[in-house]
Amino acid sequence: MAKQQGNDVIDLALALDYNPFDGDFGDVGDRELRDKIVQFRKPRRCHCCGQNVKPGTMGRSLTMLWMSDGIMSYAYCHECTEAQAKSWTDEGRALDKRFALRGRAKAG
Repeated sequence: MAKQQGNDVIDLALALDYNPFDGDFGDVGDRELRDKIVQFRKPRRCHCCGQNVKPGTMGRSLTMLWMSDGIMSYAYCHECTEAQAKSWTDEGRALDKRFALRGRAKAG
């Protein structure tokens, strides 16, 4: 699922290689149940930036099984999914900007 942006083509599927929980401590049985690029049908809150995910937009949907918390689902808005895809080439700069939005949303 590539998206043309200026002269760059962003393949949203690259976001699936980014582990949003890398470095977190977990249990032996923690595992990914589903991870894919989807078109959202209902509003959600982005786990990365905290902004609203609008129905009809493309983004990442991740479902995890946590041994301590059970099944949890995470939605990532289109912009954060793009930032995850870019993280392989921009040293995470786009993701850092998206994470900063979450901090501002909590402070305001």
